[in-house]
Amino acid sequence: MAPLKKNRVRGGTNAIDAIGGSKSFLALEDDDQKDFERRVADHKKKMKGGAGGGTGGAKTVGSNIPGVVYLGHVPHGFYEKEMRAFFSQFGAVTKLRLSRSKRTGNSKGYAFLEFKHEEVAKVAADTMNNYLMYRQLLKCEFVPGDKLHPDTFKNCHRPFRPPTGALKSRQRHNAPKTEEQLRRKVKQRTDRMKKKTEALKALGVDFQCQVDSDESKAKDVAVVADATQPTSMETS
Repeated sequence: MAPLKKNRVRGGTNAIDAIGGSKSFLALEDDDQKDFERRVADHKKKMKGGAGGGTGGAKTVGSNIPGVVYLGHVPHGFYEKEMRAFFSQFGAVTKLRLSRSKRTGNSKGYAFLEFKHEEVAKVAADTMNNYLMYRQLLKCEFVPGDKLHPDTFKNCHRPFRPPTGALKSRQRHNAPKTEEQLRRKVKQRTDRMKKKTEALKALGVDFQCQVDSDESKAKDVAVVADATQPTSMETS
């Protein structure tokens, strides 16, 4: 039984270490970062001016209706912690869920964010749509409440923990087998081959295949065990 490779799943390495940490998420170039900060400041001024209505008494931005933004083309390395810190520049992020694989835990490349105010969500979607990050263009779209699935933010409050199912499966597969387990495996293979041979005979096909028996398999295991033991010359 061939051992399984540990890193056979692509995308297992963390891209944030290779690119230089979470600070490099703000922009690729200094000019892009300055332009981004200017656009965010302009949008905040417009929203505050519209919310005040000319009276100057209102300081809160928009209503208390939350707004949801769909985020696509998310690069690897831009995960929950970095995403929440980045989009908090627009306003308070109340919920966040990055879609991940149940088997590997790797990012699927899209996420959903909920802002405290619907107006802030629209501003963030308009500002960050087609924004260049890690040589990928982010896709941001405001999701109306009537089109939002009820389970979009299911279990989003739980911290992410890498799944251990694949690791445990590899450990069980690569664990040393006892003689009883080896005999059981040989018996299973023999029974399957007998059933296939009988099915072929019923179809008029005469097929002969030699399958190792329990005794021959046990002898092979004993020979391999003796070959792995060091000789007297090696020990000396």
